[in-house]
Amino acid sequence: MRFGDLPIWASDLSDLIQEAAAVSDAEPHPIPGHLLWRDPLFDQLIVNVYAPGEVVPMRNGLLPLAAADAGEGSPSPAKIPVLLHPGSLMVLSGEARYRWEHGIDRRPGFQMWEGEELRQGRRTSITLRRLRRSPSG
Repeated sequence: MRFGDLPIWASDLSDLIQEAAAVSDAEPHPIPGHLLWRDPLFDQLIVNVYAPGEVVPMRNGLLPLAAADAGEGSPSPAKIPVLLHPGSLMVLSGEARYRWEHGIDRRPGFQMWEGEELRQGRRTSITLRRLRRSPSG
């Protein structure tokens, strides 16, 4: 985890994300306008490397979620599977970042996606984000 000055490659990646989002015609916009023009766009970097079959536990944008957090007797939330290809960019903000659970449920061996076998290799996750300022400063 790194705070503050990002390495050059991460700053370059941040610039590419900012440029791509600025010209995007997607609705809703991939990065909300009030966030897109921050300087710097990101000030924290997290890099994780996962081996084939290694699971990323379900969590929200802050901490892994304990089983007790789900609450007894509450309805199960819908699961929306998403296939992320190498080089994919996923943007989470607002409720999606802080309230929705997200993780990677990979298992050793083979897995299928829409009738196709997925090839599992080492996975590198690069998280760029900007920390909120405290209300006092």
